[in-house]
Amino acid sequence: MKKLVILLALALVLTLSALPALAEAEDDTLANPDLTLNSLGTIEVDGRASVLVEPDRAVITFGVELTEDDAQTAQTKANENINAAVEAIKALGVEASDIQTDSISIRRAYSYTDGEEREIGFTASTQLNVNVRDLTQAGEIIDAGIGAGLNTIDGVTLLSSRQAELYNQALEQAYQNAYAKAELLAKAASAELRGVSSITEDANSYSYIARANATFAEDSLASGGSTSISAGKIEISAALSAVFIMG
Repeated sequence: MKKLVILLALALVLTLSALPALAEAEDDTLANPDLTLNSLGTIEVDGRASVLVEPDRAVITFGVELTEDDAQTAQTKANENINAAVEAIKALGVEASDIQTDSISIRRAYSYTDGEEREIGFTASTQLNVNVRDLTQAGEIIDAGIGAGLNTIDGVTLLSSRQAELYNQALEQAYQNAYAKAELLAKAASAELRGVSSITEDANSYSYIARANATFAEDSLASGGSTSISAGKIEISAALSAVFIMG
């Protein structure tokens, strides 16, 4: 019986002495949520990387919204403005295939006075998407559209003609990032990396679109003020998860 008590006391001492090390390991795991060391001799890590590039293309989304007494008149006038805008934009050298009509709608229009709703006619709206292959023309194209009767601007989306190439570059860097994490963790565990078990690309990370800062005052829509585009750079990002074999 005395021997059993001694053995139990010894086991308790050994357990207590291991607690600080366990706590420290747990803290390291929490501090590095992308690093996972499992019991099967593998390490699972996430890798991320981004590449910056100056945009050389853009998509401009703008349109017209008009309210008239009846739906037919509203739609007719909206179409006239859209057609005029298309011709003005084509006159700048933009191909017809780069101009797309989108989001055509007609809805009842209401006004609200002293909490009372009153129908005032119908609102027709149509959007244009213009693919700009020469970014220096973006401001001029917006001005041409506004001058022809467009009165809504949804925004300017910046793009790069090298997107596919640069995404592959970012994806390769994401793998290197994952490998460096796995190598660090393996070294901390007094082990070495022996190979790769699997690599999973994060499709949701295929991010390369950015919004431009289109500088125009609200009253420029009526005054004909010029529009300038501040492009900056766009970020093309990639991410993946990889499982490395440890030995």
